[in-house]
Formats: sequence, C-alpha cells, structure tokens
Amino acid sequence: MQIMIQQKIHRIPMIDEKGTILTIVTQFQVVKTLSQNIQQFAFAKDSISQLNLGSRSVYTIHMTKPCIEAFDLIRKKQVSGVAVVNEDGFLVGNLSSSDLKHIGFQGEKIGRLLQPIEMYVQLERDNIPLYCVREEDSLSSAIQKMIETNSHRLYIINSEKIPIGVVSLVDILKCFVSHLSIE
Repeated sequence: MQIMIQQKIHRIPMIDEKGTILTIVTQFQVVKTLSQNIQQFAFAKDSISQLNLGSRSVYTIHMTKPCIEAFDLIRKKQVSGVAVVNEDGFLVGNLSSSDLKHIGFQGEKIGRLLQPIEMYVQLERDNIPLYCVREEDSLSSAIQKMIETNSHRLYIINSEKIPIGVVSLVDILKCFVSHLSIE
C-alpha cells in the first residue's frame, strides 16, 4: 500500500521469481479486500470528518462548459476527475479522465469534446450516478458505497448538495496506513 500511496501508482504487477507477471493488483482491489474485513477495524466506524478523510480541495466545472475545458482542468490540476455542477453549484455529476474513451479509439467522435458537458455525459450515460457522501458518514459506509458503485472517488457534499471535498481510493489507503502503521 505504501508504494501505491507514495508513488501514486494505481496498479502493481505481481511477479514470480522468473519475472513472469502473475496478476495486477489495483488500489480498488486492495480497498475491496479491506472492506471484506471492515468490522476488524474500529476506526472504520469513525466519520469522514473525524478521520479528516479526503481532500477539501475539489475542482468543479459547470455543466454547460465544453468537455475539453473539463479535461484541460483535469490535466492542469493533475487529478483524475472533476465534479460537474449546475448553476446553483449543486453536484450533478462527475467527469473523469477515463471518460475520454467516449471520443473513440481513433478519435472518430472528437467533436464531442466541444459539446457542453451535460450533452457529452447524456450521450454516453442514461443516468449520471452521483457518488457522494457527507462528512458525518462513516469510513465504512464510504468504502461500501465505493465498492457498490465501482467508483474511484466520492464527493463530499454539504446539506445543499454542494461539493466541499473528495475522497479517493488513495485517501482510504492512507487512512488505513496511518491507523495501522503499515509499512
């Protein structure tokens, strides 16, 4: 886990003594494995706020902006996703670097980058899943939501549904490392 955290590595190959890759372990798989034994970790009952979990810096973009601006923000801020908000600042969706796949593998749909985010997302998804938590939610419930939704991040929202932070897989791994002194 330390290597994944310190070097910001999302996947680690597991190799045998001959150098043959046996499997690839992902951050998501590690968190999923931890979730299967979550009752063993007393701190998992603590709230996101109590654990100071996640980042209170969340990058947002308005849903009427062109997609290319969102991907540029992702690149400039060196994050993997941004929160999509409406005119009131309410969280309405997420756009991540993996959404670039919707322009096609040969770029045949590159014009979609000039479309408003709301149209781009609507073309590719019937429902925008809102993966969010509140500061009073427990670490355990946040992990469960990530596993159930196959998500790599959850937005922390306030009572008005305005994003105030983000919890990533790395944040969860850091929490376990700090509480268990894993090296």
